[in-house]
Amino acid sequence: MFDADSKPDAMIEELDESNLLRWTVTNGVCPAVSDSMNVTIHPLEIVKGFTPNGDSKNDYFDLGATYAENIHIKIFSKTGTLVHESENYEAGSLWDGYNKTGVELPEGTYFYIADIKVAGRQKRVQFRSFVEILR
Repeated sequence: MFDADSKPDAMIEELDESNLLRWTVTNGVCPAVSDSMNVTIHPLEIVKGFTPNGDSKNDYFDLGATYAENIHIKIFSKTGTLVHESENYEAGSLWDGYNKTGVELPEGTYFYIADIKVAGRQKRVQFRSFVEILR
């Protein structure tokens, strides 16, 4: 859906995974010119594990949501205890394997709910899955 189909900088929203865009430009007495373009949206490929051991490699749980405007995430232990929550989860504030009080969490499986506001979309997208801490 275009937000304003007559503007040269119109935004396109609510795209599917595969999209064919076609347009025609008219300008007074000049002949109309048409073109088209395929746009493919690749889904997120969220990692299933990270190694917060201080070696600067894979030390944080990164959702890889490059074009997210906002991410609200809740991370739970396997007993259902909330161990981490962020209203604006982004680079610089990614989960490092510690709980809300700063205690290092043990290796294991943790579950998360991430509500992601993607640029150019009206609705938030929710992901529910798990991540492994490997030390």
